[in-house]
Amino acid sequence: MPKDIKVRIRMLRVGLGDCFLLTFLPAKRSKKPLANVLIDCGVDVGTPGGAARIRNFADAIVKEVGPNLDLLIATHEHWDHVSGFSQAQAQAQFDSMNIRNVWLAWTEDPNDTFARDLKAETLLALQGLTLSAVELQSNAAFWVRERVGLQDTGEGLAGILSLYGVEDLGASKFSKKTDEAMDWVSSKKKDKKKSCH
Repeated sequence: MPKDIKVRIRMLRVGLGDCFLLTFLPAKRSKKPLANVLIDCGVDVGTPGGAARIRNFADAIVKEVGPNLDLLIATHEHWDHVSGFSQAQAQAQFDSMNIRNVWLAWTEDPNDTFARDLKAETLLALQGLTLSAVELQSNAAFWVRERVGLQDTGEGLAGILSLYGVEDLGASKFSKKTDEAMDWVSSKKKDKKKSCH
């Protein structure tokens, strides 16, 4: 990085999740930033008051950055990284901004065959984990848990699934909240052909 540029990094304390605001400033004293970059904005489903906390942070980000965000980076498709971009949390606040650039991982490129295959395999694995978690937490599996020592396994699987936005293990469909948040981020991408490899 050139010596005449400094970076202010804010790691917002959302709870279990990620939200970073990087502000690139000229080294000479100036209040006008060269660029503002937001990396992720999300909180785990189990965080008490998480949605309200994300909305408060989004308000602060909009106030700090103003109408233009130079770059939004969504590192990967986990609820604790992208929940803030969902309608249930702070999408309205981010809609008020002009997002100039969006970077997504190569795994979000719909034209990449390997990425599509990986998503399909991940969905199948998550559905299998969901079924396993439901079974391990059911009364019918009591004897298995006691005999094999799996008392906490169902809860552990539920914790893993929460990273994908799954709250209700009994739901007939896999959670669509994370997809909705990622779709919103993707819709802000101006150059549909570009992805980060």
